[in-house]
Amino acid sequence: MLTELAAELGTELGVRRMPKAMLRMMGWINPMMRELPEMQYQFENPFVTWNPFVISDARIRNLLPIKPTPLKDQMRATGYSMTAGSISDAAEASTSMRQATKSTQGP
Repeated sequence: MLTELAAELGTELGVRRMPKAMLRMMGWINPMMRELPEMQYQFENPFVTWNPFVISDARIRNLLPIKPTPLKDQMRATGYSMTAGSISDAAEASTSMRQATKSTQGP
C-alpha cells in the first residue's frame, strides 16, 4: 500500500519503527498516539508474525450487497486528503472520478 500511496503522491515514502518510549511520550500530547503502545504487540509477538492482520469481509458481503472500495480509489482519496483538502472532499472527488470512468467505459 505504501507503494501505491507514494505513486499517488508522486514522491518517495519510507517507513521507520518508532520506539515504544517515543510512542508513550507522544501520547502525552496526542490521545490517538496514547493507544499505540498497547497495540504494538501485534508487530512484535511471534504468534502473529506468521499471518498478521488477516481480516475477512466474506460474512458481511454474503449478508449485504456491498463491495469494497478499490485500492486505487482509496489511494486517490488518501493522497487528495493529504495534499489538497478534507477527507469528505477526497471521497467526493473519488466518487465523481469513478463515475466518470464508468461512463466512458460503458455498461
